Amino acid sequence: MHFTPFPATNFQMFKSFCLKWNPAFPLFSLFIFSFFKLKSSSKTYSKMTKYLQSAILALAFSHHVKSEIAIFDHSDISVWTFIDSVATLEPKLCENLIELRFKGASGYTLRSVGEETFVCDFLNVTQMPEGNQAGPILYYSYDAPYCVVPATCENSSCCSFDQCVPSQKGPWFCSNERDSFLNIEIVGHDIQQAVKAQNLYACGNICKGTPNCVAVSYSDGDNLCYLKSQFAFIQIRNGVRSVHFGADKNIWLP
Repeated sequence: MHFTPFPATNFQMFKSFCLKWNPAFPLFSLFIFSFFKLKSSSKTYSKMTKYLQSAILALAFSHHVKSEIAIFDHSDISVWTFIDSVATLEPKLCENLIELRFKGASGYTLRSVGEETFVCDFLNVTQMPEGNQAGPILYYSYDAPYCVVPATCENSSCCSFDQCVPSQKGPWFCSNERDSFLNIEIVGHDIQQAVKAQNLYACGNICKGTPNCVAVSYSDGDNLCYLKSQFAFIQIRNGVRSVHFGADKNIWLP
């Protein structure tokens, strides 16, 4: 759904309208979108896999993400702060990340840097878009409804934008940490060959004790810890837990 332009005074009306819809509707739309993209494409099976992966990832996030995404065409973003950029093959991942309030961002703009490569510029929007001035398309996420955060996330889902994070002394717990990802592999410049680690928490401690390490990808299947000196890309891979530690020396590359 596009609004061109969408006055700031209509935000609450739009939010109320969205909350009346069944939460499953956006997921159904995503599958329909993937189907027609596949039907109209001459790409091979790898192209099909990418769209199906995106749909599956959206389903995985949907159990604790209940936000609405508003799209504003050619909006004048008068007050905002640039946070960071992420490169990806699948633009849907950017929407998933903004729903999880990645690095505290509340919106993003999308740009293409290649035939199948996209860059999402994440923003902290402090004033809503308004006016007819030319500008980028802004994807803005509303907060999810308030709920009580469960003590652990082993047998229950985290609410709002909270995510499940590792704990050294007990069960994993729900937190508002925005830089921990499930089933998203961080691709970057490896510092060394993969090392064995008992869990993601141990993997993170190895990174914190290694010079120039800014991110890790941990494989649950083989207990391997991959240390990254740069966070350059993200991709879908089952059985992987990744963390970005947000160091100042981190470089994001398209």
